Amino acid sequence: MQIGIPAEIRAGETRVAATPETVKKLAGSGHHKLLVQSGAGAGCSIPDSEFAAAGAAVAHSAAEVYGCDIVLKVRGPEPGELAMLKSGGVLIALLAPYKKEGIEAIARTGVTRKSLTGIQKASSWPMIRTPAAAASRPTSSAASRSAVAAASWSMASALPPGKLTSPL
Repeated sequence: MQIGIPAEIRAGETRVAATPETVKKLAGSGHHKLLVQSGAGAGCSIPDSEFAAAGAAVAHSAAEVYGCDIVLKVRGPEPGELAMLKSGGVLIALLAPYKKEGIEAIARTGVTRKSLTGIQKASSWPMIRTPAAAASRPTSSAASRSAVAAASWSMASALPPGKLTSPL
């Protein structure tokens, strides 16, 4: 399966959905090919070269990344990103369930949605319970950078090659 990691375009969002360490784990499984949008890690000081060294190809357009079987994002897609989502693909992101029109717009794209809200553990400490709980938990810089990445990795690696889960 192809896993795409786009650059976040929401104002003020500096995170990336996967770190080079996460990319290395996913690429190392032999089941997935990773495509990271050029500049995706710029907001948290991760250059494209680190993603490439970890095993990802670097894409120069968002459309290439959104054409992947699985798309990992930090935040839900903005309206301009919705049209690029691959029908039948999987979107893993922090989705805002209280924004009904946003969830309905994503549903109309034909993608399977998986929200990171509610993830309990991906290591020995809680990753993300809710966006508010994540924001209130003191974390180190490295943990903050990779919280979404680790949760994304655990969800994406649980998807067998060639199989998609049912919609929420």
